[in-house]
Amino acid sequence: MRINSDQVVLDYDGKPIEVPALGANGVDGLTLRRIITQALNSVSPGDKPLNAEQKLRAFQISVRASNPGKPLDLKVEDMAFIKERVSAAYTSPLIYGRVCEVFDGPETEE
Repeated sequence: MRINSDQVVLDYDGKPIEVPALGANGVDGLTLRRIITQALNSVSPGDKPLNAEQKLRAFQISVRASNPGKPLDLKVEDMAFIKERVSAAYTSPLIYGRVCEVFDGPETEE
């Protein structure tokens, strides 16, 4: 699946989530790229350490995700791994839910 990792994540009111700008003063919109790279490169308290294979996978996805303006190609297995890491790294259901919407499509009401 090809995704736009530059897309800004929206809050429950449909407004961009603002975070401190990296390397500058001010704020930026929280991008999917930033969520992915932070989740893949963080270890939360109580989190089981990644094994060598998982660390390499996290690194490789992070490198691919760190190219602003370029779409990010992900395999189904990559998306499952990212969702697992986002769930561990972020306590907010909003962040996890937005990642799931991008990967799985928005939930539809029947």
